[in-house]
Amino acid sequence: MTIGKRLLSIRKEHKLSQSSFGEICEVTKAMVSQWENDELIPPTPRLLKLQQEFKFSLDWLILGKNDYSSALKEPLKSQFKITEPPPNDEVELLLGYRAAVPQIRDAMLNMAREASKNLSFQQRSETQ
Repeated sequence: MTIGKRLLSIRKEHKLSQSSFGEICEVTKAMVSQWENDELIPPTPRLLKLQQEFKFSLDWLILGKNDYSSALKEPLKSQFKITEPPPNDEVELLLGYRAAVPQIRDAMLNMAREASKNLSFQQRSETQ
């Protein structure tokens, strides 16, 4: 099942029209139609708004893992003691990582580790 079909299933389950669904995420019914027909993928801020409204896991929506009813049992915030939502660029990075093939994931992790080492080294150098 595609992202569009999963969005359609959420909308139907909640007995919403495309217009009503669009109002929730502040888009037109034409945009909802494009999402449901897999012509466009909703941007990250819209996905987050829908996730908050309908309480589903982004893993389910984007990757098809688990099922809709197994939405996050414990909010991510409480698991990591996050007091506010992460910035959109961090969410996009995570979504990109999750959607990537294993070789790209490995490359992304290696780049992040290397950047982290360089940052730690710079911070230690500045404090000495």
